[in-house]
Order: sequence, then C-alpha cells, then structure tokens
Amino acid sequence: YIGMSTCNGPLIRRNCAFNLPGVALAFGGKFAGELCTLLDSFARDADEETRWIVSIGLHQSVSVLAAYTNKHDKLYSSVATLLLDSSPQVRMNVVEHLSDTMRALAAGNAANSGGHSGSGRAMSDAMGGVLPAKRCAALCATLEGVAADGEWRMQQTLAEQLRELIASGVMPLEPVVDSALPLLMRLVVARSAPVRLAAATAVVHTVRSLPDAKMRVSAAAALSSSTVRARPADHRLRVTYVHAARAALQLYSIAAFSMLFFDVLLELFHDRVSNV
Repeated sequence: YIGMSTCNGPLIRRNCAFNLPGVALAFGGKFAGELCTLLDSFARDADEETRWIVSIGLHQSVSVLAAYTNKHDKLYSSVATLLLDSSPQVRMNVVEHLSDTMRALAAGNAANSGGHSGSGRAMSDAMGGVLPAKRCAALCATLEGVAADGEWRMQQTLAEQLRELIASGVMPLEPVVDSALPLLMRLVVARSAPVRLAAATAVVHTVRSLPDAKMRVSAAAALSSSTVRARPADHRLRVTYVHAARAALQLYSIAAFSMLFFDVLLELFHDRVSNV
C-alpha cells in the first residue's frame, strides 16, 4: 500500500488517499508511524485532487492514528499544511471538520499518556484530554490566514467550528483568551452578515465558558467595543450585538446577562436606526 501511495501515477495515489482512513483502521496499530508519515506526504502531494481527497477524510484518519501513537508531529503538520493549501476546496474540507480533528488529537494525547495532557489550564473537564497550548496557538495563527482569505462561507464555518472546539474543553485557557477569542472578535466585524452572526454567537459561548468573572466582563466589554462603540455610523455592527445578546439570553442566567449585556442593550433600545 505504501509503495502504491508513493508511486508516480497520480490516479493510483488518489485511490490510495481515498482508502487511507480504512487502511489506518486496519493496520494503524502496527504501522501508525508509517501511516502518519504517509498522511503528511498526501497533504503535500503535487496533485491537487489527491490533496482534496485526503482532506475529505482527514478527521477520520487523524481520529484513528492519534489513538495508536503519541508522536503527533506528522498529524499536526498534515492539518496545518492542508489548512494553508492553495485550493479553497481543500481548505474548506479541513475547516468543516476542524473540531472533530482537534478533539481526536486531544483524545489521542489522553489515550497515550493515561490521562490529560497539554500545558495550560482547561476551561472544563474534557474527558478526551487537552491539547498542548503551543499547538493551539500555532493552529490559531494558521487560522488567521484562513480567515483572511475573505471567503464568507469559509469564515462562517470557521467561527462555528471554533465555537464547538472551545466548548468541548480541549483547548487550554491561555490560547483561548490570547488567540482564539481575538480571532473571533475580528470575524465579528466581517463584511458578511452570516459571518458576523456566527462569530458573535461563538464569542457569546466562549465568554460563558471563561472561568473567571473578571475575564468574562472584559471579554463582553470587548465585544461591545468592537460592535457598538467602534463604528457609530455602521448600524450593522449594532445589529450584530443585538444578535449576540439574543444568543446570550438563551445561555446565561438573568443575573449574568444583566451584568454583561443588559446596559449596552438598553442603550440600543433608543438607537436612531429602526432596524436596530
């Protein structure tokens, strides 16, 4: 299989890439190292269709291989390489299942170490383990480039996947506050309405999961500053804040909602734009 996967014929490599999740399931216990290297090779293949095929099943391949080896360098490398691929279809395939992929890596850490791993403090008890803080920071740096692409469906999906990933508790607190939350804040002011709404909802979920009250107040204030205060002439951002407050009302207690959102929302009640 490895010989066919590295041959000169792109058609054969495409079929091998298609079968990688199944091969990993059948032989991952004995050849996990070799298959991790092969996955990284597929991620860098000169043939775009081969990369597209392997990106579709990336989360499945990672889910199997991460459980069989504690050397995840090649797996992280494959994810990062495909996220930076020149093909938007390849990038989208990875982003669509980003939460599943990263949670599989966290579960692999736990399975191979016999407990939770990673540096930093997790925001909730993640039964599947915790990702290393440095890996999360590097991932968010890569996602900055993905978000800067400007394609709204990509940005919307990215915001939704980050919400799921943070809510799962596998990302330590430090990269959430320093990397993931700032990225979501930038998406909150994106040009496309679906992106703004998805990012605002993700911010609300993230703020709720922060363990410290002062951090929650600071993050909520940053959300109002980037929407209500930043561009007074842009009513769309104020509408985005109203959407965020609506999402918060469904998640937060009345006391928490009043402390974090109510005062700003009351100001918007008197807004000069009727849509707001």
